[in-house]
Amino acid sequence: MNRQNNLIPIMARRYRIERGTTEPVEQWQMRVIYSVLGQMADASLWDKTEDDQPISVVHFKSRMKDLLESYCGIFNGLRKLFGYDYEKLLEEIYNVQLEGGKIYHSAYRLSPASYSAAVVDDVLFARGMAPDEQQLVSGQGTYLLSSNNKESVPLPEMFQLPDQTLTETWRYLVKTAKWNQFRPNDITEFLRTDPPFKYGYWQREKPVAQEVTLIRMGMNGNRFYYLYQEKEGQAFVSQLPVWMTEDHFYRRVSNALLSAKQSLPAATYHEDGAIVMLSLQYLPAAEELNLIKLYSWPTSCIELPHDFNRIFAKDVFYAIKKTLEAIGYQFVKE
Repeated sequence: MNRQNNLIPIMARRYRIERGTTEPVEQWQMRVIYSVLGQMADASLWDKTEDDQPISVVHFKSRMKDLLESYCGIFNGLRKLFGYDYEKLLEEIYNVQLEGGKIYHSAYRLSPASYSAAVVDDVLFARGMAPDEQQLVSGQGTYLLSSNNKESVPLPEMFQLPDQTLTETWRYLVKTAKWNQFRPNDITEFLRTDPPFKYGYWQREKPVAQEVTLIRMGMNGNRFYYLYQEKEGQAFVSQLPVWMTEDHFYRRVSNALLSAKQSLPAATYHEDGAIVMLSLQYLPAAEELNLIKLYSWPTSCIELPHDFNRIFAKDVFYAIKKTLEAIGYQFVKE
């Protein structure tokens, strides 16, 4: 019983994972375990295997799975928080760290990121720290409370965020567009540019306004994106580079368009003691979402990814909020 009562608080104190004022105990425990799994998997990247082989993705995930099974054996209540099928959770943590630049994957091996740091106010975002170094954790991201900016870089540079605002990005795309005549067809989808967005980001109906918008054609895995406009009854398109729009990267353009139209929904948030609950109303561009997910917890570890609702350590949230507001994202406190 002592072990049950003390183990999670000990881990929480080590990484300064504080419980919110009104937060259910079970959710706080879930957050602690979620972070510890990632930290212990990171530590495995320094492991020496018997045959001196590089650390693989399988090894990384196996470390987390073994730990989670052990914790669920100790704490009976964890089963309802993590379920019995851990694969989605292990894949989620792996992807969050990979996309957030905390780990590198190349040629059948995983390795920790080289050390880098960025300071926003009194929060020092750090990655590549050795496992034995004291560090605080928010989600899967590590940080320190320090204004020491020695050998640090700007946070946007560290996480490959744009140096233009969203509106500036849109204006540049329109200014440099190369237009060709076009005839819309049955597979043309138009970006939904006015809320509500609960019905999806794309629609078959052509927008009424005669202004530049975004369209796409094709099927999953083979889609092409274009700027679209009509002039004097004729339709014109300018194709966007594949590297800019493949998979979910098109959201750099869609967020820019909505920002320029002043129709990009503001994220909402509220404080609960030491934590902040964030609700995204529209998913940001990939790089911004990677940063958000690295330094936050999902509200549930079942039926992942839970990208729209996240939990942050308060200091970390306000530093990230300040950074994203400079790009053009808006936040409203509830």
